[in-house]
Amino acid sequence: MIRYTTWRDTITVPDLPSALDVIRQVGRPDFRLLVDTMHIVRSGSGPDDLARLDPGVIGYIRLSDAPLVPAIPSYVEEAMFERMVPGTGDCRCSTCSRYCRASLSSALRYRSARRRRPA
Repeated sequence: MIRYTTWRDTITVPDLPSALDVIRQVGRPDFRLLVDTMHIVRSGSGPDDLARLDPGVIGYIRLSDAPLVPAIPSYVEEAMFERMVPGTGDCRCSTCSRYCRASLSSALRYRSARRRRPA
């Protein structure tokens, strides 16, 4: 499974085209894309890009919401502690999930009352 993110302070796969290139280079049918709706939108992709993919390339979808513009300076902290319930931000989660096959593993991810951002 490959997940891409726009975190600037780590070594990552920065966007959907790069992630798809890695998948092609690996060339294994069990090596698929992890779609994270926050990272999809923040990296400049969206539901239309997912619609063009072969559904078999997507192995997992993580649904969470966020504003288009980061709410705090640290992208990593925001991704870990400030995610929103799907439908309450700008990520168009329901449209993104529409393009994933029914048998796909998925998870909802948002800030939990039990886990707070460090002060």
